[in-house]
Amino acid sequence: MMTRQACRVLGVAALALLLCGCAYTPYRTSGTPCTIDQPAKDQGGNYDWESAPGGARPCADRWQVSVDKPVPFSMNFVEIDEQGIMANRAQAEAALKVAAEQQADGSYVIVFVHGWHHNASTGDANVRGFYDTLALVSRWNPHRRIKGIYIGWRGDSLPIPGLRYITFWDRKNTSDEVGRGGLLEFLLRLERNVKSAGPNGNNRLVVVGHSFGASVTFNALAHLYLGRFLEGVHSREEKQRFRGYGDLVVLINPAIEAMRYMPFQSALDYYSRPASQPRLDFSRETRPALVVLSSETDRATRIAFPAARVFSTALEAHGKISATNSPDEDGTYSEWAMDRDTVGNFNGFQTHHPLLLSEETSDPLVPVSAKLRERCTSLETGDMWRRLNTDVADRNDVRGGAVFPDSGVRVRRIPSPAIPTGSPYIVAAVSRKIVDGHTDIGRPNLVCWINQLLDTREREVRPLLSSAETDPR
Repeated sequence: MMTRQACRVLGVAALALLLCGCAYTPYRTSGTPCTIDQPAKDQGGNYDWESAPGGARPCADRWQVSVDKPVPFSMNFVEIDEQGIMANRAQAEAALKVAAEQQADGSYVIVFVHGWHHNASTGDANVRGFYDTLALVSRWNPHRRIKGIYIGWRGDSLPIPGLRYITFWDRKNTSDEVGRGGLLEFLLRLERNVKSAGPNGNNRLVVVGHSFGASVTFNALAHLYLGRFLEGVHSREEKQRFRGYGDLVVLINPAIEAMRYMPFQSALDYYSRPASQPRLDFSRETRPALVVLSSETDRATRIAFPAARVFSTALEAHGKISATNSPDEDGTYSEWAMDRDTVGNFNGFQTHHPLLLSEETSDPLVPVSAKLRERCTSLETGDMWRRLNTDVADRNDVRGGAVFPDSGVRVRRIPSPAIPTGSPYIVAAVSRKIVDGHTDIGRPNLVCWINQLLDTREREVRPLLSSAETDPR
């Protein structure tokens, strides 16, 4: 017979399950633009971006916010419901309109898709962190208008202490739904607005997805990426051939099983083989199109995710496959490992050794800039390409590779026949000094490095390496 305490627990759980079925209610309900002349600061001295001095919160329910000081930038919110439908299409239309507005020196449009346990409410840690990031990027790019778009969804279906972690499978499934719904329509229209507007192609568009938000992003764009990859394989244009989405997509601590990435990896490997017709040619790629990063101290994706996947995949059949997707007992890829581990933690997809901070090498010649919050130097495309493609055979060689100035990120490419030189697709772990754990994703070093990947000084288009060099096999 159940004890009273057990009955209470079951009752709370039953009530929680009923609550999970409630319709999604948007947090941002007012379309009246809100402008903050100077945000207030909290007790820790950090900006409370939606609060005015005196404690008033005039922007708490607005889906369009502009900040004038200490640096100018704007924020739009677009919310998606449980089934992947826009919670309010007016939010999306307002964001698209702002993104399309032309500035003389161009715009930066930065899209952020949050993960588990977060939403679009005014007090959410991801909302405040994204404001901080936009302010940092605005400080580095004073001649461009910085425009943020925060994609909100129901990242926490059970906000009850002690019980909210049982929603792992529920929120993972929801991230699949959100990504396969109206978000793709929005992102495609956004790309059209941003990349076709502005003089001299100075506009930039980047999407950053975190945790289950990376799953949302990947579900929305995976087929687009594969299609554009195939277009690049067949292209003979005398310029960068392999487009992704916008200018760059970054997935941080992605809660995505590696198996989802395997079709893309298989195509990448197949078309880089000498006998393949057509055969890919990375000789003209100047910037990465996709970057997948996983922290070495992220227990959520390195421990909890695989543990949860053991139960959800227990009855599935798995084998070993070769790079050509053929069953093979001695195959390179284990389907069981790929179905269990996240894409950022699967060794078979790694293009680089773990990214480090230059200070970790104790190398006085490449110190991290003390003025990082004020300056983030952009690189010439060829210089950035060389830094991304400097081979280091030994993972323990912490002085090898190349360092990006200001951000201080040391990059060490893995020399491997399976990783064609110049590949615009990067998969790597990162040290705890760049991303510590699962949620510490807004450190200035990482933000600066992403900004450097996005904002390069173009040069005359010419092959960066010979076609033979794109395939070391």
